[in-house]
Amino acid sequence: MKNENVIYMYIKGDVLDIDKIIDDFSGYLYTIIQNAGSFAKEDIEEIISDTYLILWNNQYKLDLDKKLSSYLVGIVKNLIKQKYKVFNNNYENIESYEDILVTNEGLDVVIENNEVNRKIIELLNKIKQDDKEIFYEYYFYSRKIKEIAIENNISESKVKIILHRTRKKLRKELLKGGYSLNG
Repeated sequence: MKNENVIYMYIKGDVLDIDKIIDDFSGYLYTIIQNAGSFAKEDIEEIISDTYLILWNNQYKLDLDKKLSSYLVGIVKNLIKQKYKVFNNNYENIESYEDILVTNEGLDVVIENNEVNRKIIELLNKIKQDDKEIFYEYYFYSRKIKEIAIENNISESKVKIILHRTRKKLRKELLKGGYSLNG
């Protein structure tokens, strides 16, 4: 991925050069999605494909002087939220465990991790929207503190304070809920 990933650099003729975008951003998007939760490889690939389709379908609405990565992260973020809604609605469906059962981890560890992840998401949904978005940007989308500060028009120290306070709230609520926190 390039530092200067302004959208106009990805225009070929009058349309987006989707092949160049795929080459430059697929690894980046894969990492973001992988860090956002325990998605199967097929789900990650589906989210990436959907991201490129949405980008393509909305290419004439893009500001050519903006960073392409910002648009892509925004699209991915929304698709991940949609995917979590589907997972949460189908949680009791045994088929959702089909791929997990063949891993080396014990099923009890996988279930406990899923419960903790669900609890964290539940707790994050109770905090201020701005704080939640900053937390997601840093921990789920692997954005740098400096990037988050610039995009939110706040100082880097403010971002650090928000992350610290959010972690502290999560830790307190998880411990209160009986979850053990290793590390």
